[in-house]
Amino acid sequence: MTKDEAQNAPIIWTTVGLFYNGIFMTHEIPSANKFEKILNTL
Repeated sequence: MTKDEAQNAPIIWTTVGLFYNGIFMTHEIPSANKFEKILNTL
């Protein structure tokens, strides 16, 4: 992500943001279990 993209991101947490197909999923660094739960919802 570039500086400009970070400044224009749809979230305030630009250091960690998980998006899938342009859809915001989480701003947290997921644990392995949480990441698996996120994958199972896709």
